Amino acid sequence: MEWWMWVVGGVLLLAAEVLTPGLFFLFFFGIGGILTGILSKFGVVADPSMEWIVWSAVSVVSMVIFRPMLLRLAKNIAPANLETYVGETAMPTADIAPGAIGQAELRGVPWTAENVGTSSVVKGQRCRVVALEGLKLKLRAD
Repeated sequence: MEWWMWVVGGVLLLAAEVLTPGLFFLFFFGIGGILTGILSKFGVVADPSMEWIVWSAVSVVSMVIFRPMLLRLAKNIAPANLETYVGETAMPTADIAPGAIGQAELRGVPWTAENVGTSSVVKGQRCRVVALEGLKLKLRAD
């Protein structure tokens, strides 16, 4: 595969991470793609099958090593006034089964949300924020 395709794919994965529930999976595969593209550009990795191995290895190893640190950092960066969100109404942007994680909108901003209720919530249904865990809303249907 051409080196620039790896870089473009990596950038697209990084962009997709922004649109997902902040779990930092796509981020590492995007970094792996960009690094593979750079290594391919300079001839360090020339064989196409070796490019896939490098991409996979870099992505998985970096995820195992750095993901826990990023999750702790994201939890510690949470604004101090988040407790004011408890009791407010949020709207899921997609159906969320009981115990599942999805996305919801609160104050016009997309959030990672977990359905802590016993019944599914559907897209657009009014839900009550019952708690926060880092930057993840805990929702229950109204």
